[in-house]
Amino acid sequence: SDPTHVRIMTFNIEDGIGIGVSTTPATATTTGSQWAYIGLICQALAPDVICLQEIKASPEQLGLLAELAGYWCYWHGAKGYSGVGLLVSERVAAERPAFAHPPFDFEHRIVTVRLPAFTLASVYVPNGGKDFAAKLAFLTALDAFAASHAAAGSPLVLCGDLNVARTDLDI
Repeated sequence: SDPTHVRIMTFNIEDGIGIGVSTTPATATTTGSQWAYIGLICQALAPDVICLQEIKASPEQLGLLAELAGYWCYWHGAKGYSGVGLLVSERVAAERPAFAHPPFDFEHRIVTVRLPAFTLASVYVPNGGKDFAAKLAFLTALDAFAASHAAAGSPLVLCGDLNVARTDLDI
């Protein structure tokens, strides 16, 4: 397959993937409705990469949901707050790719993966309601991160919930 043509899906879980999730085999298929929905999307659209935001769960909370057949899964989150995930198809990466976090990451808000043709990031920018200065600091650091990739000639794809709106009508 052509490494420059990658089908990417991004999905803000909002209520958290860990909410109501059972980690026991007997009930894992009947709980976690968001996960079931993502599974259906994967079957129908076969995305090469899935970016998730606001998972609100630690990897340990996900239990059996932590893996999706045919994908390398990486979860970066904590119970009940924030969190991001990246799922990379084994069609795109035959071996498990290296997932990383830029130094400005806090509150489990960004995870990156280097793919053959570009670096991809799943991002969940703070909304700024509680701490607008922290949101601006995160966006400034994200801008510098993107600029460093551009300066190095390294393509970067940012996906996710950037929590920005041009006007009040966009909210």
